[in-house]
Amino acid sequence: MKNKKHIFEQIVYIRTAILFAIILSVGSFIYVTKYKSTDMKPKTLLQIKSVENRKNEFVFNFSADAFIESYNSLYTLKHKSAYLSALEKWQKSTDETGIHSDYETNIYRFSEDEKLWALPTISIYTPSNSISVGEITVNFDWHSYTEKWYKQYKSMCYYTLKTVFPNLSDKQITNLYTKANDSGYEHCFSSEEWYENGRLPVEMFFKDNICVYSYFAIGSSQRLCVIPVTEETICKFKGKGVIVYEIE
Repeated sequence: MKNKKHIFEQIVYIRTAILFAIILSVGSFIYVTKYKSTDMKPKTLLQIKSVENRKNEFVFNFSADAFIESYNSLYTLKHKSAYLSALEKWQKSTDETGIHSDYETNIYRFSEDEKLWALPTISIYTPSNSISVGEITVNFDWHSYTEKWYKQYKSMCYYTLKTVFPNLSDKQITNLYTKANDSGYEHCFSSEEWYENGRLPVEMFFKDNICVYSYFAIGSSQRLCVIPVTEETICKFKGKGVIVYEIE
C-alpha cells in the first residue's frame, strides 16, 4: 500500500509540474505577443497644455527637465540607457527674442558629442523668466550629410514627437516627421531668411495644443520644430498665409 501511495503521489507531482510549465509558457507567449504588438510609450507622460507666459508669448506647461525625463524614459525602453544628458550639461545661450516670442529667450542645445559638428542636435527654448518650454527643435546640418547622421536625425525626430504625442502610433509618428521634413526641404527659404524671430514655415501640422513643422533655409540647418498653440494662434498663422493641417 505504501508503494502504491508513493507512486500515486509521484504521478500527481509530475502532472502538476507539467501543468505549471504549460501555464508559464502560455503566459510568457501572451506577454511577449502583447509587448511586440503595442507601440512604446514613455513611462513619464507629459500632460500637455499651452499657456500664456507673457503677453502673446505661449509656452508648454512642462519644463525642459520634464521633457528630458520623458524622452529618456521612452528611449530607455529600447536602448536600455538614457540619451539626453541633464539640462545643466547642455550648451546655453540667450537671445533678445525667441522665434515666436518678442521677449528675452534662453536656448539650450544638446549634442551627443560637441567635437562632431555634423551630429544632429536638439534645442530647447525657454523664456528668460520661466522654466517652461516655449519650443523644441531637432536640427540637422545638410552640409555635413551622411546616411548615418541622417538616420540618427530621424531617430531623434521620432523620440521627440513620441514624447509629446504618446498616443500616436509609431507609424503615425513616422509619417508626421516625414511629411514635415519633406515640406521643409521642398519649401526651402533663401539664405536671407534664417530661422529667427517671426519666421514662419509654409506648412504646419497640429493636434490639440501642439504644432509641428519644419523650417529650412539655405546655409542653415533644417529644423523639425514643436511649439505650443491655441485656436487663436492657429487662426493667426492661417491669416499670415501658412497652410495648416490637423493631425488625424
